[in-house]
Amino acid sequence: MNLDFAIDYALINSTAIKLSTEEKKTAYSQSVEARSAALPMLSGIASVSRNFMIAEQVVKFGNQPPVSIKFGQDNQAIYGLSA
Repeated sequence: MNLDFAIDYALINSTAIKLSTEEKKTAYSQSVEARSAALPMLSGIASVSRNFMIAEQVVKFGNQPPVSIKFGQDNQAIYGLSA
């Protein structure tokens, strides 16, 4: 066993270095969590629908020709954003 091998082995298997590495990961995760708490939370929604068969009713008013009345819309879009 030479000196370089002994140093490498000690660095790889050192409990203190392993613990320090895990503490560094934990500190980074905590900083990311703290930063995300300062940012606003956004939520969004989008929806589009197409109505192929709209209900209709024919209505006659006196001597006038019958009028067809639709109950609904061809297209509908809904969108929103909340913070």
